[in-house]
Amino acid sequence: MTEKKFERWYDKEEDLSLVMKALEFADDDIKLSIAADLIQMVMANRDTESTDEFIEDINEEYVPVRRRWYDEFETVHSAVEMLKYLEPEERAATLKEAIRSIIYFQSQKIKGNE
Repeated sequence: MTEKKFERWYDKEEDLSLVMKALEFADDDIKLSIAADLIQMVMANRDTESTDEFIEDINEEYVPVRRRWYDEFETVHSAVEMLKYLEPEERAATLKEAIRSIIYFQSQKIKGNE
C-alpha cells in the first residue's frame, strides 16, 4: 500500500513552493518586506474595480483560526492569500518578481552582517 503524502496548496507549483519556503524560513524583517512587496506587485496590475472584486474573493474565504506559519503576521497572511487566489499566469509573473525580492533582501542582510 502506498502512503499518501500530504500536499499543501502551494506545493503543487515549483516556483510557488520555493517562494513559500523562502518566506517561511526568512527572518521576520525580511519576511515582512517580501510580503509587502508581494502585495504591491499583486495590486499594481489591477484597476480599482478588479482590486475590489479580488479582495472580496479573498475575504469570502476568511479562516477564523489561524495556525499556519504565515498567519503570524497579518501582512504575510494577506500576501499568501493573494498568491493563492491569483490566476496561474499572474501568479507565475508575480513569483518571478518575488524571487528577485527574496534575493535582494537576503543580499542586503548579508551585506549588513559583514
